[in-house]
Amino acid sequence: LAAVPSYLPVYTAQPADTLAMYKPLFRGNSDVDQLGKIFDVIGLPEEEDWPNDVALPRNAFASRPAQPIEKFVPDIDEMGKDLLLKCLAFNPAKRISAYAALSHPYFHDLEKCKENLDSHMSSSQNSSEVNAS
Repeated sequence: LAAVPSYLPVYTAQPADTLAMYKPLFRGNSDVDQLGKIFDVIGLPEEEDWPNDVALPRNAFASRPAQPIEKFVPDIDEMGKDLLLKCLAFNPAKRISAYAALSHPYFHDLEKCKENLDSHMSSSQNSSEVNAS
């Protein structure tokens, strides 16, 4: 499956889940094992979403239903959940693009946090400079 021209969720989901947990969500020992771990979360993809031009058939994986993402990422908020599930979409045509992911509201909240932290750090630094004078 790694030979498929569009990136599979095994490659695209890692950055999003790493942001959520600061550690890899899928610790597979091969591409096939990684896909199995992804399918543990999203369920086995539908037949129409499985690529035709790959050597690994869909039936090489056990059928399984999707599981709640909170089972794997307990502290995820709604925006993080939405982004991660969009990154995990198996079908590249249904998966969020990198551009759209960067514009996702999940990152808007992070930008506000960064601005608040920068503002706080700046005012703390100015306060320290005044106290030192």
